[in-house]
Amino acid sequence: MTFQAFSTKNKPLRHAFRIALKDGTVPGIIGTLLLSGIIISSTLAVYSNPNHADDIIYMIIRDMGSPEPVLFIVALISIIQALFSFQMLYQRGSANFYFSAGLNRSQLFTARFAAGMSWLSLAVFLSMVGSAAANLTKSVYAATQTGLIIGNTLIVGFGFLLTALIVYTVTALVCALSGTLAETLVYSILALFLPTFIFLGLNGQMIKFLWGNAHDVQDIWSYNLPDNLVISLAGFNPLLFFDPYVSAYGSRIAGQAAPVVPTWGPVLGWILITAILVWLARKFFIGRKVENTGLRGTCKPLGFVLLFPLIYVLCSIPLYIASGLSPITIATAIASGFGLSAAAFVGLFFSLRLIDRPVWKGVLIYPVYLAMIGAIVVILLTGGLGYANYQPRFDDIVRMSISYKGMPNMIIRGSYSSVSGFVDKNNNMNLVLEDAEDIKTALILHRQLIEQGDTQPGEFISNDTLVEYTLQNGTKVSRFYRTASSDILGSMLSLDQTKAFRDLFKGYMNRTNPEPDNLDQYYHNVTSPLSNGVLYLGTPLSDQVVLINDDLSAKIRQALADDMENQSIEERYRPSVSESFILYFYANTIYQNDSGGSTYPQSPDIEYFDSGFLSRIYIDQSCPKTLEILSEITMKPEDKEIESIQIIGPYWDMLINTDNRDLASCFSSSYLRLSKLDTRMTISDPDRIDELFRLSRGFYFAGDKGYLIIAYFQDSEMSVTRYIPRIQLPEWAK
Repeated sequence: MTFQAFSTKNKPLRHAFRIALKDGTVPGIIGTLLLSGIIISSTLAVYSNPNHADDIIYMIIRDMGSPEPVLFIVALISIIQALFSFQMLYQRGSANFYFSAGLNRSQLFTARFAAGMSWLSLAVFLSMVGSAAANLTKSVYAATQTGLIIGNTLIVGFGFLLTALIVYTVTALVCALSGTLAETLVYSILALFLPTFIFLGLNGQMIKFLWGNAHDVQDIWSYNLPDNLVISLAGFNPLLFFDPYVSAYGSRIAGQAAPVVPTWGPVLGWILITAILVWLARKFFIGRKVENTGLRGTCKPLGFVLLFPLIYVLCSIPLYIASGLSPITIATAIASGFGLSAAAFVGLFFSLRLIDRPVWKGVLIYPVYLAMIGAIVVILLTGGLGYANYQPRFDDIVRMSISYKGMPNMIIRGSYSSVSGFVDKNNNMNLVLEDAEDIKTALILHRQLIEQGDTQPGEFISNDTLVEYTLQNGTKVSRFYRTASSDILGSMLSLDQTKAFRDLFKGYMNRTNPEPDNLDQYYHNVTSPLSNGVLYLGTPLSDQVVLINDDLSAKIRQALADDMENQSIEERYRPSVSESFILYFYANTIYQNDSGGSTYPQSPDIEYFDSGFLSRIYIDQSCPKTLEILSEITMKPEDKEIESIQIIGPYWDMLINTDNRDLASCFSSSYLRLSKLDTRMTISDPDRIDELFRLSRGFYFAGDKGYLIIAYFQDSEMSVTRYIPRIQLPEWAK
């Protein structure tokens, strides 16, 4: 039988292209329908929703923040299209036929490659045209947004097409190197996910073994930490490099600010890489041995290279659990990783015939993999090639922020609302520093965190600290620390003396919120009870508070601003005497439900406070101006008698501020440590109760292994938790 190409005289390439188009018809049509259907139907679904009748300007893809599913669909149809285009490379009969049919291999590669990409181009083109048409069916958009819609559609379509080209080329290259369909499919997937597996595995190890790592760390206070390396390094990922561009250009809501346009460097880089991949695919296609068709294990080096990232990520995945909020032990995580990776190794290496006889020689590759993974762990433990020890140069820093344990709820990220609030915790989330002296202070503190390392002798405090830099070129550098010594945490209180802290507190007392020139500062548009809330007066022995009127509140705020300016760190955090009053800054006036409906009492019970909207400041003799005003108030809350006191401790973690209902906010570290605290004794003697309470503090920076006391009021369901410095606890109570 004569190949049909001979009858076309000088047009063998064109005829081969038509044959290749025909071979790819089924996957081409299915891929076109799948991609077009998903994109167009999701666009129409949005516009058919009456809730979006007026606010959507355009919607090329439905979820502008999550374009990954669409990109993965593009990748899927590209893999399948390539498998059909180059099916002769893993079918022995087809290989003999095509490679002896009168076409040179370069022409055959060109025809097959172009045919498959033609189908993918059609799929992307029709989906983009359909999406743009769906947007322009609304006359108001057709009249005012046509240019915007068409322009952004072209950009998104280009990204989809480039992604398809990369995936298609990688699959074609793997086809040229492999002998069977199973090999081609497995190796293509592994090749495309190679960066994902490497980044995911590395990030898992960084969380556990790299001091200061901030990527993808789970924390109970919801810091805005950097994403997993898979997302942070998406520009190096063939499946995700266009993700930020689709997010920026894929959709926009009316009134929404124009998105930040990503730089086009990664796209240009991938265009260059694609050209190299096409050249390699053509080279290996031309040099392919026909006798390898249908045989497994004909390209063992490819298997060894592509399977290492899979083994790596399987070893690392359990480390995410070991570092989570419900962790497993590191030994369990490592053992689980070994088990998963060993199972994958055995299953894939034998099924793909990467191990020949004698079997033991092939199995030795697994210890080699483990040695490579161990070497990465050693690098991370020794500082990650300078990562752990890095600090930007002072001249390069535009601003810096650092979280620390200070006045609770003083510096918060984001505003509160009637349904959310913010957690009442001993943590100032990211005091933003721009003054030169402030930055120098924070740099010294960060250096102390760096030098203490992750392995600390003796007792250390479980503490989350986030340090962030914004550099002159706009780059952000983040470091996150799980633990710190008591000495370092005490040193960080010096941040209260910075210009940023003083200006912020003065602004709060003047009922103004910070309005920084830089809109990306973390407390932009923040509202706080310290500035906008109402003010209540309480005492250490009261289960009620008294509402203070606006005029008196203004005087108290001014006096408190002056007192805080002159108050020393020692007076604020390690007071020598117990407080006389407690000022409760609350988001809204407290109301109580009774038989007559909702009322706003002058003296509500403390139990009605929601700690998510509350800030408290304890007033003692170190605040003379404020203390004088409060002492002259005639209507004060009634003090209660104490029925009994429980002594708990010694407590070596850091207690600074107590909650009136439970111990959760007493701790700077995990409140799960409560189970480790022992009740030493319960005191009912009035004289000893009085002695203990006078020695206690409601607000204290602990670290001296002092003691907690829980005081239970008579004729009240309320109790208060307080702290007694170790040196002041009577001998009879130890």
